[in-house]
Amino acid sequence: DYYLPVHLSDSFLSTRIFGVEIYGQRMLTMFLLINTLIIILFMGRINHLTRNWSRRTGIGLGILIQGLGFIIAFLGDNLIWEVVAAVVVTLGEMILIPFSQSLRADLMEGEHVGTYTGAFSVTQPVAAVLSGLLVSLSAIYGNIGMSLFMIVITLLGILPALRAIRMHEAL
Repeated sequence: DYYLPVHLSDSFLSTRIFGVEIYGQRMLTMFLLINTLIIILFMGRINHLTRNWSRRTGIGLGILIQGLGFIIAFLGDNLIWEVVAAVVVTLGEMILIPFSQSLRADLMEGEHVGTYTGAFSVTQPVAAVLSGLLVSLSAIYGNIGMSLFMIVITLLGILPALRAIRMHEAL
């Protein structure tokens, strides 16, 4: 998602809504507002609809939908596509987060909580460095290339998560 502001700044076609110009940075703000509003209004409903899903389904589908949303966002260049992308990303996020938080809590055995917490906290700076590198490479690869990277990143998110679930369920 580090690439999204760059993409919107470079590729978004400005439009007007009720006389207000929507350009790249404003579209990013709208993306975040749409995300927040959907979560506030529909999180309870999504939790209700997914309560009987397996962890594999919730995590796998959540990552897949969220990744698809970012791919749509990276390929889109107008208001309609970016609004669709915001809705898809948010749907994936609302499905993924409860399942991933539950799994993470179950994986943390009492005596190893510090180790798990430390390992998890390291992932954020590593992800930030890798994301920064990809944003730098976006000048070379463009929107299509970044969308292809997002496909790879999505798969790299799904496969280890499903493996962790399988290993945990085997215990």
